[in-house]
Amino acid sequence: MESLQEKLENNKKHIMTVQELADKLKALIDQGHGDAMIEVDDNFGGSYSLSKNTKIELESLEHVDLYGKWIFIG
Repeated sequence: MESLQEKLENNKKHIMTVQELADKLKALIDQGHGDAMIEVDDNFGGSYSLSKNTKIELESLEHVDLYGKWIFIG
């Protein structure tokens, strides 16, 4: 079983933080690509585009000590 420290280190290598995403989006906007669309992988071989009414919320904080904060997009 992975330790908490191993899980956190694995996440740092493979999962982008919200701040990292914001920084990447800002760089795209600064390059003149502010009209680009965002698609999200559905983990089943497809994807879906984010729409203006996409629900984005912070997941339950019950597991913050184990996994950090997670955002739900759906």
